[in-house]
Amino acid sequence: MLGRVSISLEVLVYSLVMALRLLIVYSAFILYNFALDPDRALSLFAGLFPRSTLLVALASKSIPYLGQQVRRVAEIQQTRGIQYHNGGFLRRIRNRIPLLKVVFLSSLEDSFNVGESIQARAYGSGTRTRYAALSFKLPDFLVLAASFAAGLAMAWGYIKNFGSLQFFPVISGRFFSGEILVAGSFILISLLVPVAVIWGAKKWHYFM
Repeated sequence: MLGRVSISLEVLVYSLVMALRLLIVYSAFILYNFALDPDRALSLFAGLFPRSTLLVALASKSIPYLGQQVRRVAEIQQTRGIQYHNGGFLRRIRNRIPLLKVVFLSSLEDSFNVGESIQARAYGSGTRTRYAALSFKLPDFLVLAASFAAGLAMAWGYIKNFGSLQFFPVISGRFFSGEILVAGSFILISLLVPVAVIWGAKKWHYFM
């Protein structure tokens, strides 16, 4: 039915490498969220970019809240007999117009309340103050130094074309060599330093 299906080694390797890259990107963001609280991360940049930081903070909190509000209003209107999934395309759009009106008015009211709260706290009227002072300690220095060292090793490997692959027409590239093994081992050891620091902080609280 599908005709002749040709699956080559180059296609399989290319698919695996692309999947691995996507997994690395997802893992980086997930580990970042676990390692650093979003509010603390934004507070670090508030002193340099107060308006941009405020905009990012409001957007990151408002978008999930808006999604929850849309679902809540839709459930309430469905109990009143409004059907969103029945009828033709134009009818479904017409049924969603009251939902958009409610969400729009509620968003305007919430934005007014947020603006009043910001004005009451005198945000932007002077130098920004901090509720809790952030200090740079020995564990922070170790993590920063190890991350910087790993970044340098990765940049050096990129310049030397370590691990670069050419998938088509035939797989080729430098896979294994003494330099690649040394660079990979150094990067692995450097990335294990933050793990060891976190483990030590959980075991000995005075370490932090």
